Amino acid sequence: MLLFSMVENEKDLSKFQRIYDQYKNMMYWVAYDITKNTHDAEDVVQLSLIKLIDILYRIEEEEILPNIFISLQNLDTKT
Repeated sequence: MLLFSMVENEKDLSKFQRIYDQYKNMMYWVAYDITKNTHDAEDVVQLSLIKLIDILYRIEEEEILPNIFISLQNLDTKT
């Protein structure tokens, strides 16, 4: 996946992989519930993951869930 190539170092890549594996399905279903559209939900998840990569170095994994929901909701208002 192209997103993994955007992560700058091994430590953050490992963190991103764990977060991605744990939350990707939940993120999609939350985004789909908000957008009611498969393509928009996929776009929202992808944009949320890109935003996550940008802040990955300063966020702890246990803080990730609230940030994911905020990101999904904020991006939905822009679709």
